[in-house]
Amino acid sequence: MAYFIRRRGDDCSVIALHPDDREEVIATGLPIGDAEDLCVSKIEAMRGTKPALPFADIVTGPAPAAPPRKKHGGRQLAFRF
Repeated sequence: MAYFIRRRGDDCSVIALHPDDREEVIATGLPIGDAEDLCVSKIEAMRGTKPALPFADIVTGPAPAAPPRKKHGGRQLAFRF
């Protein structure tokens, strides 16, 4: 889920975007300051809850380390005419 602000002139709306691409209007007709406060409070409330991951029972132990990256020096291309 995601929250964002849709602004039309001086009026703002706080919109919730659901995983199935459905939009839900949380509040409308707000000044920008109030819309920002509401959006931040919704995001903070969402961050406070831990979503249940569907694959949590499959994952055990730490994540595998990423393969080492090769470092290359700068390269310059030259064209002959």
